[in-house]
Amino acid sequence: MNGSVLMKKPNMFRWDMVKPDKSIMVIDGEMMTIYHPDIKEAQIFNLSGNLIASNTVKFFTTTLWGSLSEMEKKFSVTMFRRNSEIVFKLVPLSKIVGRYVSSLLIYYDEKTGVPQGFETITPKGEKTITRLSNIKINPEIEKDLFKLKLPEDVCITNNQEQQQDENNGYDY
Repeated sequence: MNGSVLMKKPNMFRWDMVKPDKSIMVIDGEMMTIYHPDIKEAQIFNLSGNLIASNTVKFFTTTLWGSLSEMEKKFSVTMFRRNSEIVFKLVPLSKIVGRYVSSLLIYYDEKTGVPQGFETITPKGEKTITRLSNIKINPEIEKDLFKLKLPEDVCITNNQEQQQDENNGYDY
C-alpha cells in the first residue's frame, strides 16, 4: 500500500491511499467519509450513530499511538523483538472484533518508539501488511485537512445512513 496518514488527537484521522486502489478516509471527530475517486463513490458515517465507524477511530488511535494500558483494555498484548523493531502482537478481547481480526502486529522502531507499520491477520489467515515511512511527529496540522468536500457527481452508496443523517440536519 502507498499513501499517507495524518492523525490529530483525540479523534481526527486522514488516510490517503494511492495504491493498490486510490481512496481517502477522513474522520473529523463527528463523521467518517470513505471516498473512492476513481469510481466516484463514497460512504459517509455518523460516528455517534455508527458503532463500526466509531470503533474504527478508537482502533487507530489506541493501537498506533495509544498507551500500553489503553491497548490492554481491548487486546491481549505480547511484546517481542524482531531485528531493530519491537513488535506488539495484539489479539482482540472482543469476540465481535475477533470475527474480522485474529491478530494485529504493530512494528515500532526500537530506538525512537515510532510505529513503522502494522500487519492485520484475519481468522482465515489472510494478511494485510502496511509499512509506514516519512513519519513526522507532532507536525502542525490544519483542521481543514480533516474535512473532505466531495464533488457533486459522487454517488453516496450507504444511502440508508445518509437519509437518516439528513433527517438529523447533516449537510453533505
